Amino acid sequence: MALYLAGVFFMFAKNGAVAVYIGKTIRKSRKMISPQGRHMYVSRKKTPSFCWMGRIVVSKDDVAPDCGGYIVRHEEAHASLGHSIDLTLAEIFTGVLWFWPSAWMLKRYLKEVHEYEADRRVLETEGCSARTYQMLMIKKVAGPKLYNAASCFNYNSLKKRITMMNKKDSGRWALAKSLCLIPAVGAAVCLAACVGNGENKNAESNAEAKDTATVDNSKAETKVAKFDSKVAARDSGTETVMDKCDVMPEFPGGESSMMKFIAENAEYPKEAAEKGIKGKVLVEFVVERDGSINEVKIKKSADPILDKEAIRIAKAMPKWKPGTIDGKTVRVKHVMPLTFSYN
Repeated sequence: MALYLAGVFFMFAKNGAVAVYIGKTIRKSRKMISPQGRHMYVSRKKTPSFCWMGRIVVSKDDVAPDCGGYIVRHEEAHASLGHSIDLTLAEIFTGVLWFWPSAWMLKRYLKEVHEYEADRRVLETEGCSARTYQMLMIKKVAGPKLYNAASCFNYNSLKKRITMMNKKDSGRWALAKSLCLIPAVGAAVCLAACVGNGENKNAESNAEAKDTATVDNSKAETKVAKFDSKVAARDSGTETVMDKCDVMPEFPGGESSMMKFIAENAEYPKEAAEKGIKGKVLVEFVVERDGSINEVKIKKSADPILDKEAIRIAKAMPKWKPGTIDGKTVRVKHVMPLTFSYN
């Protein structure tokens, strides 16, 4: 009995702390009126967007023109449907029955249904582009962790949500499009956290960093280093290939454009889906001086079927912005992680 009461106390204390934090966030945010006439609070911090008891909280980035108002529409849908009330009751339910696994499962399913309903409301608004909305979701997939008791712009069930959105199209073509997007989302999630040669441990161990800075881009913490141009080189037989350089190669348009390219071009191999094969593949390639992709190979294999698709994606990429040392273009080795997963 004492253990049960301790568990109940912990659950309600945690939710109480979350409620206090939400209240502080609202008080410190700039009050505005949303397009539907609801109270909206814009935070200056990188806070995740959420709706709590009819109040909408977003970060200043979420109301930027490039977001197209989709996040605000999403949270307005949560508010109009009363989802925060449902979640508050669900938190009480799991707080009392914290020992019962089915209680947690029911709360998770409730959140998923809420997201499906909110997505549907957004897609039904005039001028909404499903593709743009989905790409925005993928772009923000590695954002901050969200609150339990609030209706949030939730990305944990992203793959299912995109599949549900595409079910409005009938026939086999709609199913094919959904299946193609599923591995793309998994790849985009991995790229958001690992792009920038984060997985290239061998290259980093062979290179001697002169100065290292940490840049917080709200998605992941990426270490950016300046390297001596005389180190971290290997001979390809024709011309030196660098592991590191002053300015690293970059996909045209940056990281978000790379995620978009993968989302539009990745296809989950049918044979892999039938056999339940999934995993992470590390693809290594050389970005030539003219930006073209060459010497594509697998650095870390998940399965030959997935390896083949990863190589195809890498070879299909357009020319990159080449890397430079002292202002001169050089050949640079790059490692791209791709995670294939599905539900």
